[in-house]
Amino acid sequence: MGQSGLLGDDVSQASGSVRNVTRVEGDAKERALEKSLNSKDFKILAKVLAGMGYEPTLEDAAVLEIVKTTAEKEIDYFVVGMYFVGDAESRTIVAVISLEPVQEALAFRLDNKTQTLELLAEVRKGEVEWVRNSSYRQSTGRPLTLQSCPPCHIPIWHCTTWNWGCIVSCCGACQTSCILHVWAVCLPCLLIWCPICTTTCCSGGYWDCVLCQGGNCYNMQYCHSCPGCGG
Repeated sequence: MGQSGLLGDDVSQASGSVRNVTRVEGDAKERALEKSLNSKDFKILAKVLAGMGYEPTLEDAAVLEIVKTTAEKEIDYFVVGMYFVGDAESRTIVAVISLEPVQEALAFRLDNKTQTLELLAEVRKGEVEWVRNSSYRQSTGRPLTLQSCPPCHIPIWHCTTWNWGCIVSCCGACQTSCILHVWAVCLPCLLIWCPICTTTCCSGGYWDCVLCQGGNCYNMQYCHSCPGCGG
């Protein structure tokens, strides 16, 4: 997918298997919640969501420690799932705050009536990457080509809407928490355990030109000679 972070980083999309999922409790949970609330990304995300009429609640928040094993190494994830309240149509709003190995905060809205999962906002490294229903990086859905992008940039499709039934069916490992409507556990589990499902079940998004750097240096031959890839 080409994005950085839980929706497309080489860290989150790395092929491998999840070895262990632990729900953190007690003092460790309290420290993680405090850290997430004080993180710059979450504060920005909360401000964006406040503009939509939503406010955070710590009730039923979850802290997960997830270990994923790849051919090269083990990747340890430390993720917080937190609810927001205030939706006029009683739709579920969940923020996923990644503390390790990447720092970012995302907000999702689940509409059970339409079986649609929507990305409301994405904040990474103190920068707003995307906000729903704004002029920020909107797209007609028309594919971009290399010729459409500046030199040393590549066209990338960013998914922002998913078919919910498809995702749950796709990711058997996370079905229990999703079926039981434990969304603060379900969504972080889906993002880390079954990243391929966020591609397979995509139903809408936008195109963008992304600078050749990071994982793109290895995945795209076009990028090999670019400055961001050591060329």
